[in-house]
Amino acid sequence: MKLFSIRFKVVLTIILVLLVTVSISIFLTVTNQQSSLLSAMRNNLTVNNGILNNVIKNIMLSGEAPIANKTMSDLKTMPEFKEIEIYRIDGTVAFNDYSTVEAVNNFQNMMMFEETPRSDFKMIDDSNFQNVLESNTPQYVELLNSREVEYFFPILNLPDCRTCHGTDSFLRGVAHYKVSVAEIFRQINSSRNILTVFFLITGSVISFILILMMQRIVVKPVIYLGGVVSKVGDGNLDIRTNIKSNDELGLLGSKLNEMILGLKEKRHLELENREIETKNRENKKYLDNINEGLLLLNNDLTISKQYSKFVTILFNKADITGLKLSDFIYPDLDKFKEEKEELDQFITMVFEKIKTDMEMILSINPLFNKKIEVIDSNGNSSLIVLDVHFQRIFNNDKVENVMVIFEDRTKIINIEQELEKAREKSQSELEQIAVILKAGPDSFLEFVQDAENYITESISYLETIDQPDSLSHILRNLHSLKGSARYMDLKLISDKVHETEGVILDSGDSGFKSNSKEIVLQHLENLGEELDGIKNITNRFSSFGESSGIIKKSKIDQFFDTLNEMVKKIAEELGKDVVLVTMANLEDFPYLREMKDSIIHLIRNSIDHGVEDSFERLSEGKSKSASIKLEIGKLSDGTFRVYVSDDGRGIDFKSVRKSAEKKGLIDDSEISNIQLAEILFSSNFSTRNEVSSISGRGVGLDVVSDAVKSLNGTISIATTAHKGTKFTIKLPSNENV
Repeated sequence: MKLFSIRFKVVLTIILVLLVTVSISIFLTVTNQQSSLLSAMRNNLTVNNGILNNVIKNIMLSGEAPIANKTMSDLKTMPEFKEIEIYRIDGTVAFNDYSTVEAVNNFQNMMMFEETPRSDFKMIDDSNFQNVLESNTPQYVELLNSREVEYFFPILNLPDCRTCHGTDSFLRGVAHYKVSVAEIFRQINSSRNILTVFFLITGSVISFILILMMQRIVVKPVIYLGGVVSKVGDGNLDIRTNIKSNDELGLLGSKLNEMILGLKEKRHLELENREIETKNRENKKYLDNINEGLLLLNNDLTISKQYSKFVTILFNKADITGLKLSDFIYPDLDKFKEEKEELDQFITMVFEKIKTDMEMILSINPLFNKKIEVIDSNGNSSLIVLDVHFQRIFNNDKVENVMVIFEDRTKIINIEQELEKAREKSQSELEQIAVILKAGPDSFLEFVQDAENYITESISYLETIDQPDSLSHILRNLHSLKGSARYMDLKLISDKVHETEGVILDSGDSGFKSNSKEIVLQHLENLGEELDGIKNITNRFSSFGESSGIIKKSKIDQFFDTLNEMVKKIAEELGKDVVLVTMANLEDFPYLREMKDSIIHLIRNSIDHGVEDSFERLSEGKSKSASIKLEIGKLSDGTFRVYVSDDGRGIDFKSVRKSAEKKGLIDDSEISNIQLAEILFSSNFSTRNEVSSISGRGVGLDVVSDAVKSLNGTISIATTAHKGTKFTIKLPSNENV
């Protein structure tokens, strides 16, 4: 019955498709023919009307009204014309009285036309007639129920006619035709019958061919595949399909062969699982002596009586029989509600989704390298890291149990973490050694001393960190320390300082609670420990340098060399092309240590804010590489000058004004650029919205300004849009130092 049903559906579908296609084709063809014939008739009548109009005009111009009447009478005798009349614009039929003759003779002021026989009086009352008078355009009406069409054509008051009929109206009258289209519809019906016969014959041939093709290509292979599936269902796993076609049915046959092979392998695996289950029952007495966590789960997700003693030792629990695995792993229902639900769903899937590949299910194992909190009998908690494996145990094609194997990876993870810390420490020490070899131990010791001062001072402000001044001091110290670390090329230290800044700002959003202060303190103390390690290495290298007789550069030369390295790294990080040019007319700069951080800050500021990237510079007609100049000199009066300049975009005063208004530093948008430049030295002022390891923490030029003022010096700015910015620092002579 099913096989007949498939064939029936195929045949019925083909016949229905062809019937619909034939019907649409006949409809479109007949409709198009009807439209073409009616359009041709309309065009013919338009031409005929023009001819009639010219004939009557010429006859009337010669005064031959009887001939015009005779012409109209002859036309009415034609079989296809049901009606043909010419109406005046008042609705009366033309040539029915002598009013026109009288009007024309009076208009001519002479007797020109004589009274001749007239046609019968008639009037027209039709909306289409009125439409022609109003629009001066022909009207076409199809009366398909009576197989007729009507035409209303305007007869224009042409220049030749105005001599007699005057110029009062644009139209002289309307020609009305009613024409029979019965012959056209007879032709259409005849065409429809011929097309129907043609399409039915053609459709029958096509249907027969399609049915034969579907029988050969689809129906027979489907029946064959159904027979193979039936035999597989009866337990014959040695049968295979033999469809050679390179199409979907051939692919289906190949997939069916793969499925049969998989079922055969599955049966083999199930037999092996049964053997394993039997062995597990026999070896239950040995479980207590296995030094590995192992248990069996029942299909209700509870733990069976078969589990190793190592599991109870691992979790500090005695009898676990009957517990759900999720309750055993997560005893706190409220705290681990989501984890328990996830684990229950996973184990249910292991039991029920037997057709799903186990490896795929294990890819979402919620207990893979999982940290578990274990509470002992005294209430003390500890964390262990477990890697839990699951294995199905089949019985009669059903999963009877799931074996759960616990692998304690706590020691391995701890060792890996210790190795990672050792690797970080080793990397940090190598980084420090490389910097010491490049910059020299003396510069490094100065950095360590300054860094310790920054951290010590920050810790002293920690108790009142919720106050703006204290928070500002801490952030300024950390920003200076970060800049110095980048200057010394200590990226690990710089990254940790940047992380500490983020912790402080994040804690500030929640109001600096007591635990937040402890977290910040821990970060600061960790930085102190890093510095202690750096100091030990530096001291060893300092002794080595003294005993080895290494030729040392001057401090200012070392400073310039290290600055160059810092500029290269920061420029590369920001994707810019920057060249640092350094000049000095002295060998010793007594303010070097006090001004080092400020100079670093100004140069970093120029790289980040001042200079453009290569694309922007080239688009503005500048050289591809930006230039930053650092000049340190001593004047004849003994005073010192420090110049930091760049050829960048100059200060963006619009951005400064916008940031100042947002921070409430100004309320007058008309203040001058000079006043805005002074705002740059305000505390916590920054034009950056985003935070990076270089800028954006709200620590600005106020740090530089305070450092200069502490040395009784002055700082000024000169800037030109698209040309660059120059900072000038004046410091007193060293006699006053």
